[in-house]
Amino acid sequence: MNLKTLTKKLSHWLTKLQAFSFGVLLLVLIEGAFRLGGFGDNTLGNDPLVGFSSLEPLFALDPDTDNYQTRRERYPYFIQESFPQQKGKDTFRIFAFGGSTVQGRPYSIATAFPKWLQINLETAFPNKKFEVINCGGISYASYRLVPIIEECLEYQPDLFILCTGQNEFLEARTYDSIKRLAKPLGSSVKVISKLATYKAMDSLYRRFRGTEPAEVSENKPTMKREVDALLDYRRGLEAYHRDPKWQWGVITHFQENIKRIDTISQQAGVPLVILNPPVNLKDTPPFKSQHHSNLSDPQKVAYKDWIQQANDHYKTDPRKAAQYLRWAIDLDPDYALAHYSLGHCYLAIGQFSRAEESFETALIEDVCPLRIQPNMRNFVNNFCSKNHIPYLDLQVLMKGHTSAAVLGSEMLVDHVHPSIHGHQIIAEATAELLFENLLIDQKSTDWESKRDEAYKAHFETLDPLYYSHGKIRLENLLLWTKGETEGPAIEMHRPIQSQ
Repeated sequence: MNLKTLTKKLSHWLTKLQAFSFGVLLLVLIEGAFRLGGFGDNTLGNDPLVGFSSLEPLFALDPDTDNYQTRRERYPYFIQESFPQQKGKDTFRIFAFGGSTVQGRPYSIATAFPKWLQINLETAFPNKKFEVINCGGISYASYRLVPIIEECLEYQPDLFILCTGQNEFLEARTYDSIKRLAKPLGSSVKVISKLATYKAMDSLYRRFRGTEPAEVSENKPTMKREVDALLDYRRGLEAYHRDPKWQWGVITHFQENIKRIDTISQQAGVPLVILNPPVNLKDTPPFKSQHHSNLSDPQKVAYKDWIQQANDHYKTDPRKAAQYLRWAIDLDPDYALAHYSLGHCYLAIGQFSRAEESFETALIEDVCPLRIQPNMRNFVNNFCSKNHIPYLDLQVLMKGHTSAAVLGSEMLVDHVHPSIHGHQIIAEATAELLFENLLIDQKSTDWESKRDEAYKAHFETLDPLYYSHGKIRLENLLLWTKGETEGPAIEMHRPIQSQ
């Protein structure tokens, strides 16, 4: 190659490099301009996997009191909460997000852990003012909490507490887009979506289309404004069938939402504490069991016989019953109730670790998963540990306050909801977590005895009907988990549409 040819090629590549550099510089300048224009905010934009028909704030400012209050439009999913527009100088403001566990069901926010947490903090630091705002929404899953968390960035938060994972499987939705995009494009899409340029172009596109931000949801389902749980329909259990692909999509979406919430908190400089919710393993049978579809007729006969033999031997010879159940499970490992029964056999013969393993398998195989799955729990614990997020595994915490080998009705009034005493235990452990990580000032002496006095005084403010209403809610909740609600028939459920 002669000098003239080499010079010509170098000149050609230099021209390309200059053009590329000019393009990069232009993009950087555009990005900077859009950020100055306010498009580079701390929010993460729309959910990449679902859209919403409309989004309304949870709180609205009352001009008469100068307080933010829960909007009436958000009833009955949320309970009335109120806090001042202007946060006091010595006020520490906490928002607690989650589902009915955070709200304190089957009772209400007056005996939920955020209230007991506020009492713990006030007695430990009497010279400070603490506001703990309960943002627990009935049947609210993580994807419905993200917009509320973003909204609460506007209210001068000092701390976010998140307790979620029980409601992820309540609403029907598809995950066609995640199957195509999650692995090859997930990281790229996540990076691009954070650019101010992307947000500006998205905003211009939406204006051109004449739609609200929440309505643009190409290739992803559009959720209704409020929860449309399958079990809110009569015979709602009939809508649940074994669907591993859908379950994988739900769990992946949950994991992405945990990551998004952490990113939102980090970008806003608001500390985040995560509480991994508890489940009743021992005293809650699976809500729906379904046989493996490939069982032959002779296998079905043998399975039924072994189950009957197990039932006959359980009280007199639980070891023999366990053997029959293992034979049945070898034939059909998918039937959740068999694993649950085997767990009780292991409890009866003192094999506690095997009992817990069987109960967890029953939870995994439950076709109607109304409780956080073990792999979701493990993800949250590992994610928090890896990213140095203070967290509590409430399953471990609550089991530690009982003598039971496997957590059940000792602390939980149904499949997931803690008793009032359980909420107090959660609040006290959360307070200790805050003392270790955020509130490191000197605590008041003898504050725990003052806390117990404050507990007693708070109980005295509750109307006796408070407990009666809680009992009624619990009865209705048990019917709900069986698909026996008084709502419309499941045939009236309209499938979620993709844009």
